[in-house]
Amino acid sequence: MSNDPVIELRNRLRADLIRNAANIPDELKDIPVFLNWRVTKIDPETGKFNKIPVYAQNGKNRHGEQGSRDDLANLVTFDEALKALKRDKTLAGVGMALLEPFELTALDVDGCVVDGGIPPDIEQLVDITYAEISPSGKGIRAFYLGLSKNGKNHVDGFELFSSTGFVTITGDQVDNTFAQLGMPIQRLTPELREKLETLARSKGKKDAGGAKKADPIVEAFRKAGLYERPFGPGKHSVTCPFESGHSDPDRAPGDGDTVILEAHYNGHDTTIIQCSHASCAGYSQRDFLEAIGVDSLSDVFGAIGQVVKLIRGDSIIPEIIEWLMHGWLALGKLILLAGSPGTGKTTLAMCFAAVVTRGGNWPDGTKCAPGDVVIWSGEDSPSDTLVPRLMACKADLKRVHFVGDTVADLGDTRTFDPAKDMPLLMAEIQKIQGVKLIVVDPVVSAVAGDSHKNAEVRRGLQPLVDLAAKIRAALIGITHFTKGTAGKDTTERVTGSLAFAALARVVMATARDSETGDYLLTRSKSNIGPDGGGWRYKLEQVDVPKFAGLSASQVVWGDALEGSARDLIAEAEGDSRQAKPEDRAAAWLHGLLMVQPTPASEVFELGKAKGFSQRKLQRTLTAIGGVSEKSGYQGKCYWRVPGSIVASTDELESVDDGMEL
Repeated sequence: MSNDPVIELRNRLRADLIRNAANIPDELKDIPVFLNWRVTKIDPETGKFNKIPVYAQNGKNRHGEQGSRDDLANLVTFDEALKALKRDKTLAGVGMALLEPFELTALDVDGCVVDGGIPPDIEQLVDITYAEISPSGKGIRAFYLGLSKNGKNHVDGFELFSSTGFVTITGDQVDNTFAQLGMPIQRLTPELREKLETLARSKGKKDAGGAKKADPIVEAFRKAGLYERPFGPGKHSVTCPFESGHSDPDRAPGDGDTVILEAHYNGHDTTIIQCSHASCAGYSQRDFLEAIGVDSLSDVFGAIGQVVKLIRGDSIIPEIIEWLMHGWLALGKLILLAGSPGTGKTTLAMCFAAVVTRGGNWPDGTKCAPGDVVIWSGEDSPSDTLVPRLMACKADLKRVHFVGDTVADLGDTRTFDPAKDMPLLMAEIQKIQGVKLIVVDPVVSAVAGDSHKNAEVRRGLQPLVDLAAKIRAALIGITHFTKGTAGKDTTERVTGSLAFAALARVVMATARDSETGDYLLTRSKSNIGPDGGGWRYKLEQVDVPKFAGLSASQVVWGDALEGSARDLIAEAEGDSRQAKPEDRAAAWLHGLLMVQPTPASEVFELGKAKGFSQRKLQRTLTAIGGVSEKSGYQGKCYWRVPGSIVASTDELESVDDGMEL
């Protein structure tokens, strides 16, 4: 036997793999992802050794870009790599090259094998898939079908390989449910993928020498004599300080009924203490710490990085709001488009989208820089409704992207669920360069919980808001007015929780004019600019070019509007509740006309100076019992109220419409 530790290690590893090769499932063996590896050096202090991957076909070190055509051509099946191992005595083992085309994920957990056992939480992760002990005998390797993000958590010892990297194979199979029942390799579900990626996300702190910093709460339990043993990476079994109240105070130490989960372990942002006994359910983290003699909680939590930062104002650089449509559509912000059913909200959104895609003009005449648009609609079909409307509005359809079905790892499809699939959508949108507008219709679909609860609405919308801010795109969420709210403040009329309007930086509102049949768009709220104002618009049906018999609605912009959103919409909706003399417009108009009949044109001019629109004054005249009368043939139209003095009544003829526009 050789006295060279490298040769001894290599021979042991070779023998172990050849003996255990039958444990490796054929499902993995038949995939051409394998190569061999050599041991070159052993660290005498840690026992860790270097692994150099080599190609089985020629024995050369793996080189060049991983996943390149040459690299893929040199990868082989497991059986071919095993033959090379038996043939070349300088090789130590077989490994896998994790690359995107093979859609495999390997989980590597260091230091989780304690006294020959695996912690329950790790065991649960690897129970129904192929898992094996690592070459060091201290870690676990588990394999899954499907892709994930690569990640390495140095602190807690979790690492994920999927689209790059090299993992050794031992065949030293874990005796789990997979092994006992002969199950197929587990396919990653969205939930499992998210959990693994969270575990492998780089978190925590190390000291200057690269060693993990001792968690102060763990150290506090050691100092109190209550520490029992490690219970997995970042997890420790301890004696509960309230154990005398447990139902089994004479339990065996180290069974994990009370554990410490270190900060950043398994998704926790702070170190926490968990006791499984019902008698401890009412104790807070503070209670546990004070029971072991920790006087200053701020010292403990400050030591593990849990502090609140105070930022001085002079260190913050002011940022200018960037606008897609100045004053209306802000980049990186949520904008609500709300209104009663039938006011063309979706058509308006398609009009906005068309302007963005072709770099067209906004209704105020300014030009829009061209960009891409992403549209999700849970109410209208892209093929028979949305695309025809976009075509009617002359959109560049190459720049429009509709959210389709969600495709699972096996190729199965299901309907996109914004409450579940938003992270997947976010990943796809970030691949598109130049997205300037996102439309979500209806926005309430992004909320998985109760849309009338502020916390759940904010939780559901925040990922969308964060995405818009990250890619600098305007985010339009379409919603409705609540029934029976006519006359109220327009922002308060938005359906659902107040959080919808509170989270939005701009709330646009639509209404239909009850007299003309036209529509109006106004700003009900803006936290980043002026509100009120807007435009009239019509919805016209036009033939879609090149598609005989196909028609769609488009927006035709009309006059600009002035005034508050509440007044504009109240006028449009015909809020004709009887005006009273106390009403500002009614009181002013009644006082004016009681003095003497006044030409309508003069009333309009004087009223404009007071902030009253023509339509408001016309309705107010009716409400106060006034009439419009004409003086002579082709004479002026005069307004008067009962009791006013008419200089020459013989010259006044009553007219039916009473309107001079």
